[in-house]
Amino acid sequence: MTPNLGDLIRAAGDAAAPTNALPASAAASLLRAARRRHLLHQAAAGTAAVCVAALIGVVAVHPWTTAPSSLYPATSTKAPTGTNSASPTATASPTSKATQSANHPLGRNPAMTDAEALQRVTEPQTGEHWFGTAREISVPQAMVAAGNDFGSWYELGIHGNSTIVGWDSSQEIDVLFERAPDGSYTQIDYPSPRQSASTATNGAEDHGLPHDPTTFYDTFAVPVELSLPSGDPVEAHVVGSYGLVPYVRTDQQSIQRSSAGTFAGFEIVRDDQTREFLWGNAYGINLPAGVTIQDWVYMLRTPWGTEVALDYNPLGPVGDIRWDAQSGVSTPALGTGDFVDLNDSVGGSWSPDYNSVVRGLSDSDWMAAGSSQGGRTVYIPTKDNPLLAVMYRTYAEHRDPASIADNGGAPLSQEEFRLGPGLIAYRTPSSGSWVVWLNKALEGARQWN
Repeated sequence: MTPNLGDLIRAAGDAAAPTNALPASAAASLLRAARRRHLLHQAAAGTAAVCVAALIGVVAVHPWTTAPSSLYPATSTKAPTGTNSASPTATASPTSKATQSANHPLGRNPAMTDAEALQRVTEPQTGEHWFGTAREISVPQAMVAAGNDFGSWYELGIHGNSTIVGWDSSQEIDVLFERAPDGSYTQIDYPSPRQSASTATNGAEDHGLPHDPTTFYDTFAVPVELSLPSGDPVEAHVVGSYGLVPYVRTDQQSIQRSSAGTFAGFEIVRDDQTREFLWGNAYGINLPAGVTIQDWVYMLRTPWGTEVALDYNPLGPVGDIRWDAQSGVSTPALGTGDFVDLNDSVGGSWSPDYNSVVRGLSDSDWMAAGSSQGGRTVYIPTKDNPLLAVMYRTYAEHRDPASIADNGGAPLSQEEFRLGPGLIAYRTPSSGSWVVWLNKALEGARQWN
């Protein structure tokens, strides 16, 4: 049945209450820094938020104990590890075939809407069947012979008589292959129906194996903009990168994972972790007494066994915020550049989308100052907000040379910093949590990667 977006039920809450400590999974410390979008990423044209917290009345709220159900499970889900079996490791169940809809979209469509993407992932017609977990195998002999004997290899599912294999060359699966029953490998150049095989932006990598530019999997359509149960949007970008394989983290006991619902074999989860204040470590400037920062990181669990970092984007582009005249925020504001979490955590080659939730302040420490394009209220700190003075010190006393200053090169005043705005905040609709972002143009010099 074609999914009707009007039938997708929106449940209450930003996410379920935190469950047990995160077990041996999560790639929350990884994702290409170049993919940071924070509040500035424009939603794809023609898309609408797809509510995935509840699909056809089903909401999943549970500890992270098992992989998500396969979209269409295979009869067997067992596979040997560390082997190079030449035959598929599972056989598709005769009852697992999706029902063809009269209006199901066919072929590739780089301009597809999120509604079309949801239809494709809900009732895929391209014959893929996923294992639910990524099963590590030894480096295939075909790749050794081709000189590509590095990285990690995983069996992800089956397609016809072939096994779908993913190559993790740099901490995420970014190249897919199919292994035929005779053990031969073919590279799948453009696995997503969002990719154009004829006018591809980036040409397919060459790994010395035969290429297949035709095959794609409907499941890889994945809507760009998804919706949390609260209605807040998150964004997924599953084109050219197919997720991180969960791994054991040394700090996993300090992470609480909760589920925000499932759809078509996918699950949105949120990882919560109390973080140290990095500015305090660098400069001895501490948070106000009783104030703590908790990071929220949203991830999308896929039916092929990986996790994709999601961008939490409730306010949209900061440049599109409509500032109230009485707020005193200038128009255009200084804050039309990049806004980051309070620790400006992203560094190096990989990082998820961190979001700083500030605990220990009162609602009266924030004042409404404008509204986003989507109608959400945007806040800035009041003059007496204790966090304002702390964050201003990090800027004024240790200003980054690239940060904004007055004409004479001196730091802006604290009031100019406040109205810059140096900080903006958003109150989540269900839990009333305060998510706070720092204007990167008004920050101190970072001493960490």
